[in-house]
Amino acid sequence: MLCVIAGCQNVNKQIADSASQKNINMDGFLSLGEIETSNADTGTPQGRFIVGRLTYRSRKVGIPADQKVPTTGYFRAVETESLLGSKEKIIEYDFTAGSDAEAAKALEVLEQKRKNAQDKIMLTSP
Repeated sequence: MLCVIAGCQNVNKQIADSASQKNINMDGFLSLGEIETSNADTGTPQGRFIVGRLTYRSRKVGIPADQKVPTTGYFRAVETESLLGSKEKIIEYDFTAGSDAEAAKALEVLEQKRKNAQDKIMLTSP
């Protein structure tokens, strides 16, 4: 993640190209700390601490020509609170479908789940 912040575009492209050829599921946290011994404007120490969440999925699906692509989906809605007091509301979903009609139906079902989860999260928020 440090390369993304630093702007190492060539390395990022190589990582993305490599990941796109594999089935990968990454989910976790990352942090970046930066401290200056003295801020030029104020003459005092200055620090930054960034905490974030990483979610990345890459899937390569190979279906033999004599078989149908299955219609399947994934849905998750969670609320989290960190030790530092920051709160997150995460809603994610994806799906595969065997036809345009099945894709439209799957998207409709998952979108309705997203709306229901979002309404529930808003109702429970302070």
